[in-house]
Amino acid sequence: MINFTELRSMLPDRLKYILKPYFRTLLPNQFVALLWITFRCNYRCSYCNIVTNFNFGDLSGKESEKTVDQWLGALEKLPPTMFFIAGGEPFLYKELPELINGLPKKHSIIGIVSNGTAKIEEYRRIKKRIGINISFHREFIKEEAFVSKIGQLKDIFNLSVNIVATRENLPLIARLQYTFQKEEVSLHVDRLVKSGFQYTEEENKMLEAVISKERKKQFDQLDEKDYGVKFTKNPDGRATMGGSSGGAAAFTMAWFHPELYHRVLTYSGTYVNQQWPYDPKSPGGAWGFHEHLIPQSPRKPIRLWMEVGDKDLYNPNVMRDNMHDWVEANERMAKVLAAKGYPYQFVFAENAGHVDRAVRMQTLPEALEYVWQGYPAQSAK
Repeated sequence: MINFTELRSMLPDRLKYILKPYFRTLLPNQFVALLWITFRCNYRCSYCNIVTNFNFGDLSGKESEKTVDQWLGALEKLPPTMFFIAGGEPFLYKELPELINGLPKKHSIIGIVSNGTAKIEEYRRIKKRIGINISFHREFIKEEAFVSKIGQLKDIFNLSVNIVATRENLPLIARLQYTFQKEEVSLHVDRLVKSGFQYTEEENKMLEAVISKERKKQFDQLDEKDYGVKFTKNPDGRATMGGSSGGAAAFTMAWFHPELYHRVLTYSGTYVNQQWPYDPKSPGGAWGFHEHLIPQSPRKPIRLWMEVGDKDLYNPNVMRDNMHDWVEANERMAKVLAAKGYPYQFVFAENAGHVDRAVRMQTLPEALEYVWQGYPAQSAK
């Protein structure tokens, strides 16, 4: 087994920089890999960049695909890895069950993305209970037939369903959510990201309600079912945490939903103009937090610990908007938080890069202490 630290020391600095965001920090001795088993697909969805808008299936067809023996031989050489299998439509690769069944024990499967069109017999050839996400495409299958297929598959896999919130799909989402809730299957709704496309205000509100309901259901299911614990509904006892864009997302959760979260911890928060697609209501993206949202809004019940490295990201890009300097953005955040009287702590780490691992290892215990300061710990009974 290859030790992550030893492997990292062998990599060129540039390669380490490129790969850094993709390593699982909580599983430092295990890689995570996306396995494109085939680019062929039997659907041509209008919003798909892989098959429809840029047909990789034609550029890399069946004749270029590896055999299962070639795959297994290559995978045997890798250190312990968690694989996510995607395509195209993975089940068009007829040896997929043999690949999964024969996967070396040191590896594991996170999940598979499929449109669910393979025959039930094909799915049953997989002898492992794995996660599979089935996407619903109303252009190619009727709703009743899809729901029936899901009913068959949920006995074989740990199943979830995915739908892209195109304008045509919006009227179906609430009904599908109700249907799959009865089937005890999670429905994941993806917003449509397409150049020039914008949801209306009413559509955004509907999507927010649907997505929030699904996430709340998933959160509630964690309560005692899986972990034997009870999560508090008190926002003062709930925190958000993230690095890079996850840091900006963590602060966004608390800012727009202080009734849910009061405590935030961020590393190298992306408080810059990184939003996509463009939204005229927030033209500066997360840069808007320190430019006008925090200074011009009443103080909210948020407690924040934040860090940035002196060698953090700077991306002037083609926009030349002066809103892509991570160090400046975090310093501006600290300044406006202080001006508004927020409880916060800002760490400027020397000789540190973006979401720097050494910084996290050194600072996380004290960061958690600061974030949770003032929250009463109840003694065990």
